[in-house]
Amino acid sequence: MTGRLRLHVLDDDGAGYAALLAAAPAFARQAVLQDAASADGGADIALGQPDRVAAALRAGQRYRWVQSTWAGITPLLAPDLPRDYALTGLAGIFGPWMAEYVLAYLLPLDQLIYRRRAARGRGEWAPRLPRRLGRRRVALLGTGDIGAAIARALVPFGCTVTGISRSGDAVPGFAQVLPVQRLHEALAACATLVCTLPDTPATRGLLDAAALAALPEGAVFVNVGRGSVVDEPALVAALQSGRLAHAVRDVTRQEPLPAGHPLWSLPNVELSFHTAGPSRPDEIVPLFLDNLERFASGAPLRRQVAFGRGYCPAGPGPGPLPAT
Repeated sequence: MTGRLRLHVLDDDGAGYAALLAAAPAFARQAVLQDAASADGGADIALGQPDRVAAALRAGQRYRWVQSTWAGITPLLAPDLPRDYALTGLAGIFGPWMAEYVLAYLLPLDQLIYRRRAARGRGEWAPRLPRRLGRRRVALLGTGDIGAAIARALVPFGCTVTGISRSGDAVPGFAQVLPVQRLHEALAACATLVCTLPDTPATRGLLDAAALAALPEGAVFVNVGRGSVVDEPALVAALQSGRLAHAVRDVTRQEPLPAGHPLWSLPNVELSFHTAGPSRPDEIVPLFLDNLERFASGAPLRRQVAFGRGYCPAGPGPGPLPAT
């Protein structure tokens, strides 16, 4: 044993992470990759996707620090799992991806791309005029790293973006930020709703039938957060009635979406199968290496998860736990 920190990589793209780490002098200085499947495969650190890390914890593995490779960390919040370790999320990775995703769907809606394609398929000349993206008033549910990146992408087009958060504290890039207690007020003033919220006890079912009814008729809903935030039957009813003009769903309550679910066949729904914010080793490894240096030196870790909240507050969190 070299005295360096021992690491388990627990990710579907483990080979990609291992190759990048092997080529990084900063990793070689601080850590060594361990085989999680070996009989003596104990480690200090895990780098991986929360479902696989959760399985390792249930199998008896214990870590001092876990770096998630996903935006969501729900599997690690299960009540039967330990919380006696530092858990860190990711900053600056998924926001740019999801900002491009939101633009990629809102622009075709405003330029009537889907309507024109359908008209062409019918052999119908339908010269309806488009609208400007900048005319949209957007309610952005969640003003953290991802929400702020989406706001920064929308504002240059002229969009007015209202943020909705737990605290209602002002955030640069938002015209205003309202506390979640004023959710219905914010929705009534905005015909476009973008949700970036994680899956936590406080967010589940937040967008219920009453919240969806608060949106103006003809509103558009984009969800790049978690499917659990939305009352799905109420959403389907609003789409079927036409009161909600369009929904863009990267996430659903059940994934994969069951066969026969109404969302498969509704013409005013776009599905992207939980791909809006991909986890790429080449983007994640540099952030991991920065935190590895911090962990090794006892400095505060960046983006440490508050287990009670179920997500990463802004800024660095407390430092690594002492060795046991």
